[in-house]
Amino acid sequence: MFVRFTSDSMHGKTIVMRLISALSILLPLILCMPEVPGQSPKLSFDNVTQEAGLSVSTREPLFSFGDFDGDGDPDLLVDGRTLFRNDSSDGEIKFVNVTEDVGISAAKGPSGCWFDFDLDGNLDFATTSGQIWINDGKGKFLDFTKELGVTLPFGSTSAMAWVDINGDGWLDLFTGGNNKYNPTQHFEQTLWLNSKRKRAFSRFKRPKDRKKILPMRNVSKDQGIDQKMYGRAIVDCDFDWDGDQDIYSGNYHLKANFLLVNDDGKLADKAGEFGVTGVNDQEMFTIEKTGQKIGYRFGHTIGATWADLNNDGLFDLWVSNLAHKYAGPRSKGGEFDVRGYICDDSNIFINQGAPSFHFIDERKSLGIKIRPSGPQGIFTGDELWSNAVCGDLDNNGWVDVFCNQIYGDLSYSFGVLYMNDGVKFRESHKEANINIWGGYGAAFADLDSDGRLDVVISGAADPKNEKQREIHVFRNTTDSGAWIGFDLAESKRRLNVGAKVLLVQESGIQIREMTTTMGSHAQQNDGRIHFGLGDQGDVKDVFVYWPGGLVQSLGAPKTGKYHRIKKPGSRTPKLKIRGPKTAKVGETVRFQVSPAKKNVVFDWDFGGSRMPELHTESPEATHTFDQMGTYFVWVRGTRPKKTGAEVHMVIKITE
Repeated sequence: MFVRFTSDSMHGKTIVMRLISALSILLPLILCMPEVPGQSPKLSFDNVTQEAGLSVSTREPLFSFGDFDGDGDPDLLVDGRTLFRNDSSDGEIKFVNVTEDVGISAAKGPSGCWFDFDLDGNLDFATTSGQIWINDGKGKFLDFTKELGVTLPFGSTSAMAWVDINGDGWLDLFTGGNNKYNPTQHFEQTLWLNSKRKRAFSRFKRPKDRKKILPMRNVSKDQGIDQKMYGRAIVDCDFDWDGDQDIYSGNYHLKANFLLVNDDGKLADKAGEFGVTGVNDQEMFTIEKTGQKIGYRFGHTIGATWADLNNDGLFDLWVSNLAHKYAGPRSKGGEFDVRGYICDDSNIFINQGAPSFHFIDERKSLGIKIRPSGPQGIFTGDELWSNAVCGDLDNNGWVDVFCNQIYGDLSYSFGVLYMNDGVKFRESHKEANINIWGGYGAAFADLDSDGRLDVVISGAADPKNEKQREIHVFRNTTDSGAWIGFDLAESKRRLNVGAKVLLVQESGIQIREMTTTMGSHAQQNDGRIHFGLGDQGDVKDVFVYWPGGLVQSLGAPKTGKYHRIKKPGSRTPKLKIRGPKTAKVGETVRFQVSPAKKNVVFDWDFGGSRMPELHTESPEATHTFDQMGTYFVWVRGTRPKKTGAEVHMVIKITE
């Protein structure tokens, strides 16, 4: 298991890992676990590219999965302009090009993403050129770009995400800026606020009706986020569990990355505070001949994604950089090539949890080596990661990661697959028989709905023919174990983007979040939530944390299938928790939740692990803290298989 000790950066005191407070519950389970928690089956993928029927005339295919026709399986939008309907069945992967049939021949990429803009229950999509296409629910898309008024600097953005910034229940647009093939010519990032829409856009059939549509509002300058930047990875997540969506901007050209923390609809960059800007240390190396000090100046970030990599109920951050590694004399003479000394490496930032939610780069301890920087004799190749795609490919209960690598004409620039066994990641592309060079495009989706995530990648099958890039489809045939999935269905006037699903098993938890983009350049995985169950025991309960604070208990649904879940119409209860703000080590502390309702059960977490430590039918609980530190006390109150809410408080424990 991932076990760590963390420092409380808010108070400067060392505290023991959050699981310590639950040790009496978990210890018997841990002692009975196998040496390798997520011991995995042998990977098996079949290359079904020819049968799948995915063919486009583009050099860099980018992928976005979404169920536009509501038939329960993921369809594929390529480059924001070519739509393939998924007609897979009985283990056969098959796509049909329906671009003209659905009326999007005028769509312009180079990428796009799915979401329900007007909350009518049908998936719409937007492109990185600023177009917004509305699904009429009858098999056609309507272009509402002009009416919504989104105009982007340079005419397009490198990446984007649709996020409810101000908590009004409607999705807003954040764009990452762009670049004119020059490190000094960047374009502004933008934020466009949506409005509450009273009618589905499919009802605006006449030109005079369309004139009534309220355009989106550019509030970039008001928010102070209109920096000129080349943000190639724009990914959102409620990493601090405060109920609103924050945004990470992975920036290219040796720029600090941003973590735009959302505080009641106001965004502020706090990447430095949380430790995720990347490394800026310009005295890491010494050039021997001159004695000059030199070092990392941040990185060339291309991809990023949020995922709980260690199953502690907290979202971690994987950042993929292009990191040059050669530093030495140029082959054709001239100046000393310093690039290998100035590019930050890719990072695996592990969320340290409440109360600080600070991140620590734990890449080395997770088994992913860093290539050395230096001249010939030291140099072994560049790190060329250009994407970050997450999902549990072998259903062992731990999230795996795939990274494309660019410059596909190099022997080592193949896409790297890192399988997570709960202790470390191991490089596994050869075992999986997924050998693709170059490219930016990749996504995971359960194409045939058999509970095993399949892989779609762009690139070349041979580095000697790097320019012959195409779409490759790998069907997952791994003899893997149990799984369960959830389709958080679009429904009228009820937002699902930003919802979190917490799976509680006998000996562990897993968490997923519904977002619009991942990786690089606004790509999207399968919109359904998928969990492999591994060896962590039976499902005890599943909780859906809906936008707005409502928590829904699903009980223990049947495994081996996708469950379609719609947000209930229930009001969110207003829970309050009372307890002391300070206490001493060894002191018995009493907590109470109000109001007390009948038939409500409470799950208590005193150490911040998100694994319930105490289950009560009473709104009161006591706990004794045996370590100094500052703790989040979480309590979730729900009626079984119905709804409720969650509340927390902070308590400081002293000697």
